[in-house]
Amino acid sequence: ATGILTFDQVWKGTYTVEAIKIGYESYFATHNIMGDETITILMSENKYPPRNLWVDPMTSIATWDPPLIQALDEDFEGGLFPPTGWQMTSNDVGWYITTSGSSSFWTIPTWTSQYAVSNDDLNNGDGSVDYLITPPMDLREVDTYHLMFDSYYDGAYGQLAFVEYSLDAGATWEVLYQLSPSASWTMIEQDLSGFSGASGPDQVWFAFHSDDAGAWASGWAIDNPLVQIPSPAAN
Repeated sequence: ATGILTFDQVWKGTYTVEAIKIGYESYFATHNIMGDETITILMSENKYPPRNLWVDPMTSIATWDPPLIQALDEDFEGGLFPPTGWQMTSNDVGWYITTSGSSSFWTIPTWTSQYAVSNDDLNNGDGSVDYLITPPMDLREVDTYHLMFDSYYDGAYGQLAFVEYSLDAGATWEVLYQLSPSASWTMIEQDLSGFSGASGPDQVWFAFHSDDAGAWASGWAIDNPLVQIPSPAAN
């Protein structure tokens, strides 16, 4: 928690000093070190805003919902795709964002906002390795992270859909969850406790893998991916 760390025989010059502690705001600073120097580092705990703050105008009593610890929150509403930090890989068109991703033989039910979709029916190319990949995440702060997202996947024409994870920046992928077909948009929730807490990896990537299984298949649409602790009860 406190103490002094000494580096001996450091060459004179300009250095970037970095200190990282799980659950705390990281420290980054540039120092021009030309002699003996003591660098004091104070680190603050991560701060998350309360939700749904409301003040009763009659009593001035404030009520709110507890903060949520979030590692990822993406709504695909910006014009940039993939969003900053995300990746999209494919042997064909792959994933893209739209408000109307239906095609001649695959209909996506009406949705309230822009979403990401991989539509093999529209393109009929190699849709077997359409990956939409999150930024790397460090989930060691708490041990109860969950992944949540809205999904439309009906499995038509042999289409497959997987949530996968990688611990080596996408060099290899493992299946975390295989989706079951549904006739409507569905909210999917997946426990990420295996990657969370002090024993978790320092970085993990998740991917939405749309796979046409070598056929002229349909596709998969997603929106609002979140990685956070489950919502606590209101105070």
